[in-house]
Amino acid sequence: MSPLGIFSGRDGVEKYFTEHFQRFDPSDQLTKISYVYAFGDDLCGIGGWSVIVKGRVHGGGYLIRVYTRVGDAWKIRVEVDKYTPG
Repeated sequence: MSPLGIFSGRDGVEKYFTEHFQRFDPSDQLTKISYVYAFGDDLCGIGGWSVIVKGRVHGGGYLIRVYTRVGDAWKIRVEVDKYTPG
């Protein structure tokens, strides 16, 4: 779920990011996970992010991610982003 709509599955994620990059031309994105907690067999990461949009406007906010173990890799199972005004 995002401010631009709800999407799921590989095709939905690909469509979302294609439209996102065409519309906003983001660059210099920085994600920082500040806290990590065990959440059952998963991990919960809490942090923040920032990005440059169209070369001039700065955006950012907070995030929560739930990571789950798949084979030898950790994958994002759920991500929630909170955009801060400004």
